[in-house]
Amino acid sequence: MEPPRREGEQIHHHTELRALPVEDDDAPSLMHHKFAIFDGVSLATGSYNWTRSAASSNQENLIVTSHPPLVRDFAAEFERLWEAFRR
Repeated sequence: MEPPRREGEQIHHHTELRALPVEDDDAPSLMHHKFAIFDGVSLATGSYNWTRSAASSNQENLIVTSHPPLVRDFAAEFERLWEAFRR
């Protein structure tokens, strides 16, 4: 059963298209950190909100790096946050 949608969430649009596998939680708040790790080797982070407005009209910043210590630290932080939000 699909969890209820929260106001402002757009990720479910992608899951409906089957473009991305997505795991959701049932926390009442959002994990609002703005970073992504790609294949365990690249990191994207910054103010970018991953929305249509961010791509078309907002003033955003995004840094992409493959620096192993940064990728590793952000991956560890994601795992820590995910476990905290899953409870």
